[in-house]
Amino acid sequence: MPVKNCLKEVIQERDNVTLNQYKIERDTGLAPTTARNLLKSDYIPGGKTLATVCKIYNLQPGEFLIWIPD
Repeated sequence: MPVKNCLKEVIQERDNVTLNQYKIERDTGLAPTTARNLLKSDYIPGGKTLATVCKIYNLQPGEFLIWIPD
């Protein structure tokens, strides 16, 4: 997969907190499955989820979705 989801690492480094499924659910109001998927490096969120994550965590997509050349 040429794009990697680094949300967990970015939040941990920036805010010095461990991001887990429960915290994502609580912070964003997203469904448990979506929250769990956001912790996976190969999960690329869809438009609404991406907008929610960016708004709640004050991020731009390029800050946690990293393109990895083949």
